[in-house]
Amino acid sequence: MLDQESQANLKDLSAQQTTLQQNISELETPRGKQAVLRQEYSVGEQGENMIIIVDSSSTPPPPPPTFLDKLKSAFSWW
Repeated sequence: MLDQESQANLKDLSAQQTTLQQNISELETPRGKQAVLRQEYSVGEQGENMIIIVDSSSTPPPPPPTFLDKLKSAFSWW
């Protein structure tokens, strides 16, 4: 029983080692380094633009009052 658990643990550890080696190989490339920088620090290359996606279900705030609206509210008693 202990031997089976040990073999199962060895198999899991071997799979983890393979995954980690693949990740290290990817991170050693310029593209891998750039991907991590973009993800961790939200940076981009010069000339790139940012796109902001807004949830369409939210309602926009009301527009600020115009000068005429302010004037009407100041003389609302009139």
